[in-house]
Amino acid sequence: HHDFYRIRPEGHNTLVINPTHGPGQGAKAVTRIDPFVSQADAASATVDLSPAYKDEAKRLVRKVALVNQRKAAEISDEIECWEPSVLWWFAHTKAQIALSGDGRTAMLTMPQADLKAELVEPAHGRFLSMAAAPLPSSPNPDIQNKNSGFRKLAIVLSNTVKTRLVVRFTPGPAREKIVAGPASLGTDFRPWLEKAALVEAEAFSGQEGGAVEVTVKVANSGKSFKGWDNPGHA
Repeated sequence: HHDFYRIRPEGHNTLVINPTHGPGQGAKAVTRIDPFVSQADAASATVDLSPAYKDEAKRLVRKVALVNQRKAAEISDEIECWEPSVLWWFAHTKAQIALSGDGRTAMLTMPQADLKAELVEPAHGRFLSMAAAPLPSSPNPDIQNKNSGFRKLAIVLSNTVKTRLVVRFTPGPAREKIVAGPASLGTDFRPWLEKAALVEAEAFSGQEGGAVEVTVKVANSGKSFKGWDNPGHA
C-alpha cells in the first residue's frame, strides 16, 4: 500500500530522509506527544518521531507551536542522522505559492486570505514550490490520485548530519468575502410596454394535472400565472 503517494510520508506535511522506493517511515512505529503545553499567549506540542525514522536518524523531534501571542504558528524539527543525508520537508496547499528572490519567504495566497511562510533555520535553506507528486525515486502507480489543485511548499537539505529546521507561518488579514445575491431588476424597473406584447393573468376557466396559482411578481404591471408549465398540467 505504500506505493501510493497519499499514503507515503512525501504525500503528507512531514519529513522524508534519503528517499527510496521503500515506505519512508517505520510502518509499525509508535511515537508519543510529550510535552503538550497550553497557555494564554502560547501553546505547543512536541513529538519524538525517532522511532518512525530509526533507520535513517538517531534522533528526530518535531515541535508545533503557537507563538507571538498565538498570532503565528511555528514548526521546528531537530534532526540528527546516522550519516550525511538528504532531507526533504513538505507542506501541501491549495494556495498559490509565490517565493521571494532569496527563497527564504513564501506567500501562500487564496481568495479570502494570505499566509506568509518564513524559513527561520537553517541559514542556507531555501523554499521550493513543487507539484504534489511522487519524487523520482518513489513508485507512481497509474491508478493513483493526481492531486489536481494541490501544490507543496518544500525544503531540501543535502549532505546533512545534524540540523534544526524551523518554519514560521503568519496569516495575513482576511479579505471580505463577496457573496453574490439573487439577480434583481430593481423595484423601479418597468418594461417598455409601448413596443412589447403585454399578457396579463386575470383568471382561468379550468385546469387538470396540477394547480396553477395567480400571483404578483416584482416589476410586473399586473398579475401572473405561477406553475402553468409543471409537467402534466393542462
